[in-house]
Amino acid sequence: MPEPPRGQALYCGGWFPADELGHQMSASHSSVWLYGEGAANLFLGSPVPLQVRISVDGVRRSMVMVSKLLPDLPTPVRLGSRRWHLVTLDSGPLPEVRGRPRGVRILAAEPRL
Repeated sequence: MPEPPRGQALYCGGWFPADELGHQMSASHSSVWLYGEGAANLFLGSPVPLQVRISVDGVRRSMVMVSKLLPDLPTPVRLGSRRWHLVTLDSGPLPEVRGRPRGVRILAAEPRL
C-alpha cells in the first residue's frame, strides 16, 4: 500500500464525516495522523465550551478550553521529528447538540512539513 499524501490529515475513529467546516469529534476519544516536524497548528472550534486534552504519540502535550465555533488563533501542538504522528483529542462526555453528541471540531490542521 502506498504512503498517503503527507500534506493531508488522516482521520481515524471518533470523527463525523467531514463537512464544510472540517471534522467534528463523534466520540470523547478521537485521533488523527499528521505528518510533519516541529509544531503543527490546529484550528479548533466547538459549539459549546469544551475542555480537551491533546496528546501526540501517546504523550500529553496540552489541555485547552475550546469555546468558540470559529477560532481566532490556532492551537500549536509540538510534534517532534519529521514523520507521521498520532494526535489524539480526549474530552469528557460530549454535549448533545441537535440530537447528537458533538465535540471539538478541527477546522484545519497545518503541520510543518
